[in-house]
Amino acid sequence: MPKDQKELINEITTILHKLTDIGLSEIHTLCERQLEIEQLVNAFHRDRDDTQD
Repeated sequence: MPKDQKELINEITTILHKLTDIGLSEIHTLCERQLEIEQLVNAFHRDRDDTQD
C-alpha cells in the first residue's frame, strides 16, 4: 500500500474515532436529560396523587 494511501486511511480512522467520541458524549447527555425528565414526571405524578387524597 502506498504511503499516501496509508496516511489517508489513518486520517479517516482518526476522524471516525473522534466522531464516535462525540456521538457517545451526545448519547450520554441525552440519557442524563431523559433521567431528569423522568424524575420530573414522577414528581409531578406524586404531587398530583397527593392532592387527590
